[in-house]
Amino acid sequence: EMIIHSKKVALILKQALNASGINILNASGKSAQQTIFHIHFHVIPRFDNDAITLWFHGNSSSVNEQEHIHSHILEFLSRTT
Repeated sequence: EMIIHSKKVALILKQALNASGINILNASGKSAQQTIFHIHFHVIPRFDNDAITLWFHGNSSSVNEQEHIHSHILEFLSRTT
């Protein structure tokens, strides 16, 4: 239900502000920079060339590391489902 309301807010912001896009963001846990520890969504209107960057800028993992992580997740799922 929260995502439905977030989408409604996003559409309103996009139209009212003439935004070219919207990011809906949830940070979960201290490592994800969550500062208010309850579920909530940030609805961020976006504009061409707004210089807001939300994507990863840390060390990118190698293909081998990504495959290892993928295998680890699959193994976990096979034990828990």
